[in-house]
Amino acid sequence: MFPLIFDIFNEVKSLFLRQSLKWCNSYESILATMWIWSILFFYGAFMAMLKLIDKLFPNTRVVDQLCKFIEEGDTVMSVKLLEKYPKYINAYNNMGYTPFLVACANGQAQILKLMLKKGCLLRILKFYLIW
Repeated sequence: MFPLIFDIFNEVKSLFLRQSLKWCNSYESILATMWIWSILFFYGAFMAMLKLIDKLFPNTRVVDQLCKFIEEGDTVMSVKLLEKYPKYINAYNNMGYTPFLVACANGQAQILKLMLKKGCLLRILKFYLIW
């Protein structure tokens, strides 16, 4: 989905640059420029909203899978997931635990050391946002 949006954005941007060189001071050029800038504005607002949603509501499937590997003691897969998705190191799973808490509960010293090196937060409580 996102590559398609980026392709559309790049096409609109290149169209704007090509057409802006051709247009002179006319009413059509003003309308077209306003239309293109409004598309760029809404695209930027949409992408900012997607980033905010991703930050507030992380992909819990990845966090659940990471916690499952930690519980099972699968250090290799845990490290691979931590390397691939470093932003989920402080995310909560469906049960309300971070991967750090799961590693502490299961005595996974190697994974704990890696998480501390990567900068995980030592939070215990989950704070819920009330909308």
